[in-house]
Amino acid sequence: MDDFCRRYSYAALTADRDFAHLFRSDSGLDTIATHAGHAALETPGIGYPVVAPIALSSTFQQFSPGVAKVTLFLIFFKYDYSRSNNYTRECLEKCIAALEGATSCSTFASGLAALGALMQLLNSGDRIVCSDDLYGGKDRYGYI
Repeated sequence: MDDFCRRYSYAALTADRDFAHLFRSDSGLDTIATHAGHAALETPGIGYPVVAPIALSSTFQQFSPGVAKVTLFLIFFKYDYSRSNNYTRECLEKCIAALEGATSCSTFASGLAALGALMQLLNSGDRIVCSDDLYGGKDRYGYI
């Protein structure tokens, strides 16, 4: 278990790294999509996974509500509930940012959540471009 805690702590810390500088300007999208956002970690019995592992847990251990669990190595886990954030989502956001040549990215669990966040950023008269199936109830917000 101590080995798992050490490896998970390392994964949590490396999820925040900006991977864009690691790729040559002529790196293909396949290369970036495969490697961006995740540092390959040794996993006992299977080696070094190239693609980020999927965090299926909905809840992460805490000392008490809102107080992060500390590992043996005094590294705080930064996740509490997957609905707010987890390692897999951070890897996805870093990967999409690298693919787009951006410094950051935000992902959402649903079209409604994405639309709600977007609407908070808009001013009167602003325009957005999106697919017509962003969210089934988008027409309630007016013509988008």
